[in-house]
Amino acid sequence: MAIDRRATLAALAALAAFGHAPGVFGGARHAPGAFGGAGHAPPSRRYASARRRADGSFSVAQLDAAGRLFAELDLPARAHAVVAHPDGAGSVVLARRPDRFGVAIGPSRAPQPFDSGDRRHFYGHGAFSSDGRLLYTTENDFEAGRGMIGLRDAARGYRKIGEWPSDGIGPHELCRLPGRRVLAIANGGIATHPDHGRAKLNLDAMAPALVYQDAGTGETLRTLALPREFHRLSLRHLAAGAGGMLALAGQYEGPANDLLPLVAVHRRGESGLRFLTAPDGVWRAMNHYCGGAAFDRLGRVLAVSAPRGNVIAFWMAEEDRFLGTRSLTDVCGVAADGSDGGFLVTTGLGAVARINPLAGTRQLLVPPRRDGTAWDNHLLALDSGQD
Repeated sequence: MAIDRRATLAALAALAAFGHAPGVFGGARHAPGAFGGAGHAPPSRRYASARRRADGSFSVAQLDAAGRLFAELDLPARAHAVVAHPDGAGSVVLARRPDRFGVAIGPSRAPQPFDSGDRRHFYGHGAFSSDGRLLYTTENDFEAGRGMIGLRDAARGYRKIGEWPSDGIGPHELCRLPGRRVLAIANGGIATHPDHGRAKLNLDAMAPALVYQDAGTGETLRTLALPREFHRLSLRHLAAGAGGMLALAGQYEGPANDLLPLVAVHRRGESGLRFLTAPDGVWRAMNHYCGGAAFDRLGRVLAVSAPRGNVIAFWMAEEDRFLGTRSLTDVCGVAADGSDGGFLVTTGLGAVARINPLAGTRQLLVPPRRDGTAWDNHLLALDSGQD
């Protein structure tokens, strides 16, 4: 089904007129009537995720360290990931492929809707420049069959002011390396077109790669392709750790009985990707599909979720030391909490948990629900305040 841009723009116009939006999501006050009762001040530690409500509608919400919602904003359709502005106050939520919408949210203004433009759709991820002036977005030039990096001006309603090729097909997640003017891009290698929904059109010809680009010029600094035998391992998600380490989590599109590692790490200057090791049973349990990746607050412990396998796996990434797994049905969203080795995680069944593989703890904060409530794929820690 082709994307109907007029329908998307109409939905965004309705969002812009959403009555209680100003100040709600930015943390200034509790959304009136959203949770039944009086508002309260935002907690010291905040997280954000897209979600589906029990009635089938979609929103983006903030939750505290105990998994409790305290702010929420309606969305026109399903979103994918939230991107935090460097100022610590604002954020942007981006649509799930192959949709077109984005919404910028701040503490003192109404939501600012924007869209991907003609002949483009979002892949659901983005990253800000260090000064917060630019938002980089992963996009699909679906007529030409190539990935693009869009440049959007945060001061002008996220108007698109430029773009450049991602040097690959299907760029999914990107991140700016801390302290550097360098973007890391996970080109998943899968060709799609909105006329074919979410169908994957080139599995035999996939060429996934990690690409480093200059964040100012778009110049490709280095491309790291996977070995030929791994060409169906779609590189999807990234996490930046200590000392410039980058973790990559993939989704394998090959035969179900194949067994291969799904997680790699890299530092700029190293000769190639280094795949992390784990017992064969772990890779089988992850069921060829990594849903999200995050480092703990010190950038040492890596967590990778596998929602189709109902597990989340942990490593000390620098020394390639596997720390084990924890089971949780449809676990996907993962973000560092305030402890060494600790993470807050969310699930497609509406559950929220805290897990620390170093301490050997797993605490279910919000149990799974049976009413259709679901957290979407990604969880973002909005600040580093104390619990």
